[in-house]
Amino acid sequence: MLAGNSFLMSLTESSGVVTGTGSFAGEAAPYGGLVVSGTIATEAVRLQIIYNFEPHLFPTLGPDTAQFIGTLVTKDSVAGQLTRRGQTGALQLVRLRIGDPP
Repeated sequence: MLAGNSFLMSLTESSGVVTGTGSFAGEAAPYGGLVVSGTIATEAVRLQIIYNFEPHLFPTLGPDTAQFIGTLVTKDSVAGQLTRRGQTGALQLVRLRIGDPP
């Protein structure tokens, strides 16, 4: 993650189906909410992430979609690739628990 950016998700898994919500923000850039859906099978994680820009401040920006494909590295970490707008980059997701610093 770049300095001044945030990407937070709260995910739930049931019978291999992942759902969740979250938020994103960039330093001096658009921000908004995330809607997440996907699957997990063995250690393979596949997520579709929909970016919904804050509509009152960015009314001309429609939703944007990204795909994440990763592997469970530990019980608290998933490493993989995020593809958005035709660009792919490494992304590691780390589980935070209530009380952990972000």
